[in-house]
Amino acid sequence: MKNNFLLFGLVLFTSMLAMQSCEVEGCTDSDATNYESEATSDDGSCEYIHGCTDPEAINYNSMAGLDDGSCEYIIYGCTDEIATNYNPDATVDDGSCEYIYGCTDPDALNYNPDATLDDGSCKYEGPGQTMWWINSDLGVGNITVYFEGVYQGQITHYYTTTPDCGANGCVTVTEENGTYSWSAEADDGNITWSGTIDITGYDCSTMKLILSKDGEPVAKLVPSGDGNAVPQPIAN
Repeated sequence: MKNNFLLFGLVLFTSMLAMQSCEVEGCTDSDATNYESEATSDDGSCEYIHGCTDPEAINYNSMAGLDDGSCEYIIYGCTDEIATNYNPDATVDDGSCEYIYGCTDPDALNYNPDATLDDGSCKYEGPGQTMWWINSDLGVGNITVYFEGVYQGQITHYYTTTPDCGANGCVTVTEENGTYSWSAEADDGNITWSGTIDITGYDCSTMKLILSKDGEPVAKLVPSGDGNAVPQPIAN
């Protein structure tokens, strides 16, 4: 009986020794760069390439073994923060942005707090200016300008580019906000322009007087422009 016990213990010891001799420590994770296929016991030595592991992401890294949360995706939408339909998750602008147009200046009389894009319509208190001018010698001599029926001066020069209000040889009027009537008459008395003009505080608008191909008088309201424009005298 004693011999049997000793024999059993010897067999058990030998088996345990054999089991220990078969155990191989190493990295057992197949996603690791140092994966050991023969390892039977993970020793915590696994190393990884960090990156995006999602094949649907635009920055997918097929070599990455551990996702680091850096995946990026194509999301179409409006990427402009001032648009009403701005999508903070969008990565590619699809041209769908929508805006509320209006005056975005809080100091203006017609300030629109809901407006997201300024449309140049802001109006202010105080006097504004308007100017009458020509962009070529029309061949009709000087042109006399009347504002609300009152003589204001004569256009004696022309400009090839739009000048600023107050330009030499043009007629400039400064007045409070409002809509006013005006007229202009050539020296020969055969050509007359007329219309109304809106004056907005702290703004300069210019009325360009031209003749159509048929010789008809035409007036066009255009923004003030080049402060360095050079005046040319009208031939009289």
